[in-house]
Amino acid sequence: RSASILVPMLLVLVLACGTEDEAAESKDGIGRVWEAWQIIDESYSNRQDLDTEAVVGGSLQAMLNLADESPYPFLTEVGRVRGQVPPGVPEPLADLWRGWVLHQQRWPEIERSDLVAAAISGMVGGLGDPGAVFLSSESYPQAKETLEEDLEGTYLGIGAQVTAEDERIVLVPFPDT
Repeated sequence: RSASILVPMLLVLVLACGTEDEAAESKDGIGRVWEAWQIIDESYSNRQDLDTEAVVGGSLQAMLNLADESPYPFLTEVGRVRGQVPPGVPEPLADLWRGWVLHQQRWPEIERSDLVAAAISGMVGGLGDPGAVFLSSESYPQAKETLEEDLEGTYLGIGAQVTAEDERIVLVPFPDT
């Protein structure tokens, strides 16, 4: 189960770790959040248990934590944000877009790249899955090193390599196994 969950989250990592300029090019950075949601929605292995409200709530809470603010009255004001939700916003994330707009109005000094990272981190946290982890560009090098150290050593298995070639699964035995 952990391996199947790890792949989609690493894809989120790649999207979220762009430079600040890349994030600014995409609708003030929020486009990265929609891309992360699309990957989660299409690839998450526990998709049948995906709780959109928890994902949106986790994202909004992480954005508030970044501003060091409490949920009230912010969350009650999210529903009062005027304006049509832009066409690129996934329908289940309309309140997240409203929260983004309100957050930028209230705390314009917060870097958009930090807001993108907080929104995606909260989204992944909202999955409620301990096997799903968001790695920011700051935490990735250390996490990679730790993972590589954990994987060093002796491996037990059936003595074969499994690969995908031309849309088929290929099993290749190791020599002397």
